[in-house]
Amino acid sequence: SGVMSALLWWLLAFRLLNALCVNTMYVPDEHWQSTEVAHRMAFGAGHLTWEWVLGLRSGIYPLALAAVFRVASSWLGLAGPWVTVALPALLQSVVAALGDYLVFRLAAKWFDQAVAQAALFLQLSSWFVFFSAPRTLTTSTEATLVCAALYFWPVQPSSAQNVRRAVALATFSLVLRPTSCVVWLVLVSLQILRQRSFKAFMRDFGLRAAPTAIAVLTLCALVDRLCYQRWVLTWYNFVHWNVFQGLSADFGVHPWHWYFSQGLPAMIFTALPLVVLGALRLARTAPFHPVLVLPLVSTVCFSCLGHKEFRFLHFVLPLYFLLGAVCLVRLPWLWMKIAVALVLCTNVPAAVYFSQVHQGGISRALGALRQDLSRQPPELRSVAFLMPCHSTPLHSAFHGLDVQQLHFLRCPPQALFPGTTETDWFYARPLDYLHHIFGPVNSPHPDSPSPVCAQRHFLQQQQQQ
Repeated sequence: SGVMSALLWWLLAFRLLNALCVNTMYVPDEHWQSTEVAHRMAFGAGHLTWEWVLGLRSGIYPLALAAVFRVASSWLGLAGPWVTVALPALLQSVVAALGDYLVFRLAAKWFDQAVAQAALFLQLSSWFVFFSAPRTLTTSTEATLVCAALYFWPVQPSSAQNVRRAVALATFSLVLRPTSCVVWLVLVSLQILRQRSFKAFMRDFGLRAAPTAIAVLTLCALVDRLCYQRWVLTWYNFVHWNVFQGLSADFGVHPWHWYFSQGLPAMIFTALPLVVLGALRLARTAPFHPVLVLPLVSTVCFSCLGHKEFRFLHFVLPLYFLLGAVCLVRLPWLWMKIAVALVLCTNVPAAVYFSQVHQGGISRALGALRQDLSRQPPELRSVAFLMPCHSTPLHSAFHGLDVQQLHFLRCPPQALFPGTTETDWFYARPLDYLHHIFGPVNSPHPDSPSPVCAQRHFLQQQQQQ
């Protein structure tokens, strides 16, 4: 309808503005699992991390970005870092806007228009969604795919077309990130319990879903075959190495209660009381409603894993906002205004801080380096990042600029690549490492970046003292 179309356009404008406001770093994956890989696919230059060597990541997402890079550079004549820095963020903002729209439609389908409006308010006012949604992270895209699949998912006996749409989107989200498997396993279990017959479930759902799931898996396998130049099941490798082999624990381990005691309270923030009250209310009236079961079961399952991050629960965050909306619309008018004011007055400053200040030094440093490299003649010929590994992007951050050498400290997982990493070497014996990479201190390598020369001089003085 016209109202829905207008809403979608407003959401698109909001998320485009959101993308322009984000000028900080979050996690390495927003570059090293997306734009850096896409730059290699599109232009032949780009460093692949160990995940891509072992085939843990699907090539679908970076391949889509690579196609956009090629169209922008070859057909539209666009050049410079804007192609690989700003354009992906703008494209991801479109995905985020679709996610917002689907949150509204899903809430209206499961509840009513008032709950839909409240859920959309909580989604748009969330500091975490504002901070994370426009970034080139597969977790952000996963959140939109999960909302889309849930919208088409047949709560009651539904048309074959809706079943195929839901299964296609769910399967695609699984290939992109197998972490959403908990949602689909729970939904299938609820579907079987609802129909009280496995035979009826197979007739109404299973026989319609299986061909679609097989078709999507086959298509994704062909895309990964194109990206890796070999047959690889990325979703299987992802689960095998991260879950069964425990490789993800190399990147940090948190206590079992972390998501409940720190993760969700930080992400949901001041809307948490609304979410808790909404969950308690729904538990009395509809204890097996998907909006209650799915986020709680997913959070419990993710709590069993050692390695935890905020963004891992991004795909169920809209469902928590739906729970908060159930409470918000039933508050007395005065309390509703107080709750809305509290959510806005706390989330807006947090969104501004995390999007403009927190970990913003890296973005500003990259901007300064790009400015130096774009001068004629350029003041820099090469760049080295002597920082914790993967703190910054590499080739994708300097596309189209006259840079002869890019270097960063590598740190592959010790479980797979035992031995001393470059990061360990640099922190243990910095002068030896710099001598090895850039030559003796007194006769610097002609391609060595000036910041590195300054760092070597500083380290030499420190040793003499």
